[in-house]
Amino acid sequence: MTLGEAKTLLDKNNILYSELHFSNVAEFRLHISPFACLKNAGANQVIVLVVSSNNDHKNVELQFIDENNDGEYTFVDLYFGEYFYEPFDCPEECLKQSIVDEINSIISNNTVVIVANDLRKEKWYSASIFDKQEKDGFGLPGFEKAIQRINKKKGLIAKLFRSKMQYEIYDWSTYQCIKK
Repeated sequence: MTLGEAKTLLDKNNILYSELHFSNVAEFRLHISPFACLKNAGANQVIVLVVSSNNDHKNVELQFIDENNDGEYTFVDLYFGEYFYEPFDCPEECLKQSIVDEINSIISNNTVVIVANDLRKEKWYSASIFDKQEKDGFGLPGFEKAIQRINKKKGLIAKLFRSKMQYEIYDWSTYQCIKK
């Protein structure tokens, strides 16, 4: 999917967006997270279509790269904050509808994300996504279990190694940051 096709898709579905430009992939990754891995970050220019969330911290972003330095930007990934969807297995004919469905799920507040960063090592640790409508480990029960683990007191090993974690918990409307 090209940048132009994505703009048409968002316009057609009444999804408001803005546009950001980055001179390379590393710059884009640092925009997403200060803990981003910059290894193998290409030198290609990046354009991002940003759908601003109501949580004032983490937005939906569609990343496009000019792979051949010819001014033609192609879709790479869909992000919600630091969570990236990686729709690599999605057939091209289904990609557009899949993107609209994911954005609508996020905007409907059905999607919640937990991102963990290791502050001591200054590295991204993990990202998990939960669908509030599901009743399994990837839905509300899984989310509640993850929150219980986050709120649990540090164990002996974590205390010995002086771990310092940051958890960002967000959906379309709310954002919370816990450091422990």
